[in-house]
Amino acid sequence: MRWLFAARLLCVWARACCAAVLLLAAVGEAQAGKEDLRASAPVVFLHYWTDDFRTGVDAMVQAMTRQHPSLQLLAQGFEHEAFKKGIQAMLRGEGAPDIISYWAGQRTKALVEADVLTPVDDVWRLHGLDEVFPPALREACTYGGQRFGVPVTMHWVGFFYDKALFDALHLAPPRSWDEFLAVCEAIRRHGRAPVALGLQGQWPAQYWFDFLLLRTAGPEFRTRLLNGEESFLDPRVRRAFVLWQDLLDREYFLPQPALYDWAGAVKAVHGGEAGMTLMGTWVVGLLEGKLGWKACEEFDFFAFPVVDAEVPRVNLGPVDLVALTRRGDRPQGRAALAAFADVPAQQAMSRGSGALAPSSRVPPEAYSSMQRRILDEIRTGDTWAFAFDLNAPERLARAGLQAFEDFQTRRHDVDHVLRVMHQATLQRWP
Repeated sequence: MRWLFAARLLCVWARACCAAVLLLAAVGEAQAGKEDLRASAPVVFLHYWTDDFRTGVDAMVQAMTRQHPSLQLLAQGFEHEAFKKGIQAMLRGEGAPDIISYWAGQRTKALVEADVLTPVDDVWRLHGLDEVFPPALREACTYGGQRFGVPVTMHWVGFFYDKALFDALHLAPPRSWDEFLAVCEAIRRHGRAPVALGLQGQWPAQYWFDFLLLRTAGPEFRTRLLNGEESFLDPRVRRAFVLWQDLLDREYFLPQPALYDWAGAVKAVHGGEAGMTLMGTWVVGLLEGKLGWKACEEFDFFAFPVVDAEVPRVNLGPVDLVALTRRGDRPQGRAALAAFADVPAQQAMSRGSGALAPSSRVPPEAYSSMQRRILDEIRTGDTWAFAFDLNAPERLARAGLQAFEDFQTRRHDVDHVLRVMHQATLQRWP
C-alpha cells in the first residue's frame, strides 16, 4: 500500500510541476508579448504648445519624421497651464508619455528630484551633442552632473510694439528708462494705453519684476535673492517695486489686465488698444502666423531699457527642453530624443514659433530679419537669466506670481508685496 500511495503522490507532484511550468511559460509569453508591443509602440511626445502657442511644433515633428522615416512619433498637446499643474501626476501614471517638453531651470530640476525623468548622457555622447549646443545651453540640460533632455527653443523677452503708431508719433525705440517714460507719456496723450499686460495664468507679470530688478540691482544680487541669501526687504528690491508702482500710478497699463492672457495683450497691440507689450519671442509666431502682421514693417521690438548704466545688461527668457521620461527609457525613446537636435527639426521650430534655435549648427540665413536682429541684441548683452518662476524654488515661485498679480491689479502697495515675498522666503528657508 505504501508504494501505491507514493506513486499517487508522485503523480500529483508531477502534475503540479507541469501546471507550474505551463503557468510560468504563459506568464513569460504574456510578458514577452507586452514587451514586444512596447517595443513596437509609437513614441508618445506630450507638449504644452497648444492654442496660441501652437506655432512651430507641428512643423518640427514633420521635419523629424521626414528625416527619420522609421521614427514613429505621436505628438499630443496638453493645455499650457494644466500641463504645469498635472505633469508630475501624469508621469507617475500608467499612461505616461515617453517624451515631454519642459522648461529648463527649477521646473526640470523638480522633475529630476522626483525621479520621473531618465538621464540621457549616452544620447549626448553618441550624437556628439556637446558640439551642437553652446556651454550655456549644455548647462541648462544638466542637473546633478547628468544630462536630462535636449533644448529645442530659446526665447528672448523684450518689448514688441505697433510700428505704425511709433512712426506716426515720431517715436524711436527707447534705450534708457527716461526715454521709455517719455514714449509711454506720448502714447498715453495720443489716447492709447502705452502697455498691455495680460494676467491670466499669472506668469506674464513676472517679467516686470525680473527686468526692473536686473536693471537696477543686477544679476548676482537676483541670484542670491532667489537662493534665500538676500532679503526681499532689501532696499534694492524695494526700488524695483517703486519703479513698477510709478508706472501704475501714471496709468500706463491697459486697464483690467485680469480679463485677458498674454495673447490677449498681443492682440490689444494689434487691435490698436495699446502701443506695446513686454513678452517673449513667441509673439512673433502669433503676430505673423495668425494676425497677419509683417515683422519689421508693421511690428517691431526693442530691449528692456537701461535703468542704471553701470549694471550688467542681462538678457531674459526661457529655454524649452524635451526630456525622456522613465517610461520612455527604451531605444526608440532615445532615438526620438536625439532627432530633436537635428538641424531641420530645430530650424522648423524656430521658423514657426519665433524662437531662436539652440543648435549652433542652424545657419544665420535660416533666420528671419527680425530674428537676426534679436540675435544681435542678445550678443550685446553681458549674460542670460531665466524668468522668476523658472529660477525660484516652487513655493517661492507660486507666492511670487500671486503677489505680482495682486500688486498689478488690486494693491499697488510696495510694503505689502515686500512683506508677502519675505514671508514666502521664510517658509522656504526657515
